[in-house]
Amino acid sequence: MDAWVLLVAAIIAASVIALSVLQAQRARTQHEQVTAEAQAFEEAAVARGLEPVPTNAILKRGESAFYEAAAELYETRAVRQFSSGSAGVRVAKGAYLGRTRGTSTSKQEWSQIDSGTLTVSSRRLIFAGMKADRVTQIERIVAVQPMIDAVGLTIEGRQKGMVFKVANPGILTVVIRTYCKDA
Repeated sequence: MDAWVLLVAAIIAASVIALSVLQAQRARTQHEQVTAEAQAFEEAAVARGLEPVPTNAILKRGESAFYEAAAELYETRAVRQFSSGSAGVRVAKGAYLGRTRGTSTSKQEWSQIDSGTLTVSSRRLIFAGMKADRVTQIERIVAVQPMIDAVGLTIEGRQKGMVFKVANPGILTVVIRTYCKDA
């Protein structure tokens, strides 16, 4: 009986390890594919320039859109945590004498604000979501931080950064950097 339990445990452990290896390989392959797409896009952009894309955003005169994709907007939000302790004595049914002390702390956490469409034009970065919208002039972008599945932006005059989760953050980074240089 013990041998069967050990055999089943070994089979389960081997299955878990094999699944983990497959997931890691799949993630690595996806990352390599996204990186290759971004490099090819950058080479084409350098050689021919960026091509305008159709957009649902209402553009101003002389403005063209060069990127539009589904995106998720993340920003930091304050999360408050309260911890307390109490000491007291019961003096009657439902009545207590004593005191409660507590402390409240606040920390910033990234949270998803909305899902929508991100458009980068020759003048603006436009996020149109169902609950939240963000419009930023390209020249106000101070820093672009590409990540594995998102792009972080630091905006002049804005306390909190914004992170846009997109299918290929490399392409978004190339488009933003191209227009930030020209702004």
